[in-house]
Parts: sequence; structure tokens; C-alpha cells
Amino acid sequence: MKLLQFAYAFILIIFGASVALAQEARPGIYIIYDVSNSMWGELPDQSRKYEVAREVLANFISGEFPNHDIALRLYGHRSRSSCTDTELAVPFGPQATVTGPLTDIVSNVTPRGKTPITLSLTEALKDFGDRSGEIILISDGIETCNADPCSLVREWRNRDVEIRIHVVGLGLEDQARTAMQCIADAAGTKYHDANSASDLGASLQDIQETAEAPPMPPAPEPKMVPPTPDPEPTNEPISVALLISAFDENGATMRAKGTVIPLGGGEAIPVSSNGRFQMLSGDYTLQIGVETENGNIYHPVSMDIEVGSTGDTMIDVTVVRPPSVKVRVEGEFSGPRTGIVRGFQNGAQVLSFRSKDLVFIDEGNYEFRIVLGDENTLSENLTIETGQHHDLIYTVQKTVHVYFRVFPQGSDERVRRHTELWQGNERKYVVHANNGQEVLPGTYAMRVPDALNPFAVAEITITNEPEQIFEYIMPVGWAIVRYENSDGTAMDDARVGITAAGGRRSRNRQSGERFPLIAGQYTAKGWSHLGEFDLFEFQIINGQETEIVLRANP
Repeated sequence: MKLLQFAYAFILIIFGASVALAQEARPGIYIIYDVSNSMWGELPDQSRKYEVAREVLANFISGEFPNHDIALRLYGHRSRSSCTDTELAVPFGPQATVTGPLTDIVSNVTPRGKTPITLSLTEALKDFGDRSGEIILISDGIETCNADPCSLVREWRNRDVEIRIHVVGLGLEDQARTAMQCIADAAGTKYHDANSASDLGASLQDIQETAEAPPMPPAPEPKMVPPTPDPEPTNEPISVALLISAFDENGATMRAKGTVIPLGGGEAIPVSSNGRFQMLSGDYTLQIGVETENGNIYHPVSMDIEVGSTGDTMIDVTVVRPPSVKVRVEGEFSGPRTGIVRGFQNGAQVLSFRSKDLVFIDEGNYEFRIVLGDENTLSENLTIETGQHHDLIYTVQKTVHVYFRVFPQGSDERVRRHTELWQGNERKYVVHANNGQEVLPGTYAMRVPDALNPFAVAEITITNEPEQIFEYIMPVGWAIVRYENSDGTAMDDARVGITAAGGRRSRNRQSGERFPLIAGQYTAKGWSHLGEFDLFEFQIINGQETEIVLRANP
């Protein structure tokens, strides 16, 4: 009987533990972070999108999440061209345990590939399992993998999936913004537009507050209350709202800024055409115009207005349209196609804006500059006159990405030295040993400078192929150094200095290890910590191995 009681108690314990485990799956906040190639782009304040995102995310995740576990998914971070490059980088866990790994990953990942939003959302749903919660999608671009995330999200809502999707668009232009807005609309959530670090931080904070908010209590039963008598009429001004719509002379909607000043005198109240402004009813003077990229209000118009005492007061105003500029980049180019355009007057920078944006500027003489990669610093002088629009078309020079790999003859271990490309007496590029370099196609002399193993090719031709790898075999002989005591017994291995004949710099090598040297005369110098050694001169012949014995003096 006692055995049966024990078995029954054990079953209850196991069942209770299973129920407890099932209840441990707290709601989740699941971040999907875009690390596609376009995240190299700049925000209006000239900061890199991915740099802003990683700083804001690190700050966000260090906050308090009392009711949620956190997870992170990345996409576009490993491959340049894969539509399946999406990864659950940090699985769900309490905030205290995921902060470190998440911050490390976001701080070290760099933009690389495509934008598989739909696949990332599909995988996210699997990662949630039976959890409910929130997905925060942070992206600076639209789906690039022939899929429709809006359709997927609408399907989720039809299936009553208990996961809300919040979309934060980072530095988006009109077409991309519309596409990302579609995802938020399909999810039934607010779309967040972020053009700065503060915008992104505020958006994440707003989403967190929405996620942490307790459910609304049921509405109470209505109670019968006696009617409230109408207030006594008063002549005192009351607080109401002013809304302004601005148009140019052709009826096109404009964004305008200005002030309203009470007619009887008083403090000016800042207003704009894209807001709702609380103020006291009464008579005012409105001064308003389009703000140019120079920071000025262009030809402001002035009009007297009356702000009513009931409801909202809506004012339509016709403003003067300033001159405008838009930059377009054309030509084949493997680098970034969007950059910051800077306007200079008399050598001083007076404005900046993103290429592809139509911007309004003051009249005057300008030099416009844009930098796209290492090889495209483009400049144009332009006179801006009243009422004009200018399309600045820059044709970029095509660059290609090259890699150089040099292997000592008889070895598959390549030389880890940077490569130089020269034209005439000018060094044009230093190509990183691992990462390669963007260069202009053309004919160059290639050099690998090294105190012991210099290598050069008199002429190479780099074509228009987007990515090119150049591999060379360097003829070498091989050397091995051994240390001996004065009595001929072996010493422990240690470093040894090798200098080429006529050379000024020595390179340390390790005794006991076989290393390559190009044909020529050399000197080996023993390490003084092991004893006193005479300089040892030796010759290297290509294809042969030479043994050098450094014996300590008695």
C-alpha cells in the first residue's frame, strides 16, 4: 500500500512539474534586425544606419522587461546574395541572460546581403512555439526575395495568431515606407518611422510600453446620471486647436513652418503645417513659409487669422515654393548608390541632404559634392535661381572588388601581406590581404612589399568583372634554423633574426620551423637571451632546403 501511495505521489509531482514548465513560457519580445547591405546607408544626420541601430538596440535591451522573454533574429548578415540568410541569433530567454550575447552580436555584425523579411517572419512564428507576444521588425528596406510579407501577416490575423507585429522603418524613402506601412496595416499595429537615433529609441520605447500595458478592463455598466446644466456663457478665451494646411501657387501640398503672434502683442507660438497646436481662441498674425535646407524660412507670407472658440480652426495658406534640387546617380557601380550631398558656398558647407531626396534651397551659387565609395568624389558648380528646379545627374565610375593571393612554391599557406597597386610612380591602392579592395579597372604594377620576400608582377589588367581574384606562385627556397649549445647539444627552439643581404630590417622567425625565402644571400642572428652567437651567413636557392645551425660561443 505504501508503495502505491509513493507511486501516486510521484505521478502528481511529475504532472505538477510538467504543468509548471508549460506555464513558464512567458510572452516574448522578438526582435528581427535587418543587416542587409542597404544598412550601410546614412540617415539625414549622416550617421550610418547600422551603427545607429546597434547603439539603440544595446540601450533598449538593457532596460527592464518584467513580463517578457527576449529573442533576436538577424537576416542579410552572412551572404551577399542568399534569400535564405536568416538566423535565430539569440533564442528566447530572460532579459538578464540575453543582454550580453545580444549586445555582442549586434555590435559585431556588419551589413552584407539581401532582405528576406517573409522568410524571417515565417521562422519567427516557429521560434515562438506556444508563446504569445510581440515581433519588432527593424528594417531599412523592402522585401527583396520575391515574397509578400503583407499577405503572410494578413494570413496570421485570419488564423488569430496571438503575436503582434510592430514595424520600424529606418531612414525609408517613399516607396519603401509604403511597403513597410503595408506590413503594419496588415498586422493592425502602428507603423513607426525613424530617421535618427532618438526616433528609433522612442519607437522601441513606445512598442515596449504597448507590450507591457495590462489588458483593458471590461467597461463598467452605464449608470444613470442627471443631466449637467449648460455652463454660463463667458467671454474668456478658451484653449482650442489650430491646424494649418500649406499649398504652393499650383495647389501642391507643402511642408511649412512659422509662428502665430497675438494681435494685441505677446509671445510668438511656433507652428507648422503638419501638426495640431493648442492655443487660446482669439486673433493672431500668422507668418509662415517653407523651410529650406539652408535653415531659412523662404519668403514667409503674413496673414491675420482668427482662432475660434469652439472646435478646431483649420487654415489654408498659399506659400512661395523655393527653388529645388534633386540628385540622381547613374552608371554601373558596385558601391553605395546613395550618399550625402553637401552644398558649399565660398568654401564653407551650408547644407547637406541625401541623394534621391528632392530638397528646397535658397538662391545662390553652390558647389555640390557627393562621395560614393573610395573612387567617386563627384562635384558640380551650379547657380540656383528663383523658381528653378535642377536635376543633378552624376555618372559614377565603375569600380570592381579585387583580391590578391600569393603562395610560396610548394605550399598552400598563402603570404599574409597587403598588396600594392601602382601606376607609374604613384601608389593607387593598398589591397587588404583578407578583405580585398574596391578599385577602378585598368592596368597596374602589383607589388607585395616585404623585407624578406618581396614579390612583384610588372603588369596586371583588372577588367570590368564585379569580383576578381588574382593568384600567384612565388618561387622560393626553404630554410630551417636549429640552436645548439657550445658542446653541440640541442637547445630549445626560440626566435631568430633573419636579414636579407643589403636589407636594413630583420624579420623574426622561429627555430625548428621550416619557412620560405626567395633566392638570395641572408644573415641569421641568434637570440641574445640564449647566449652569444656569431652571425651566420647563408644562401637560399629556389626549390632547395637549407639548414642553419647557430651554435653558442663557449
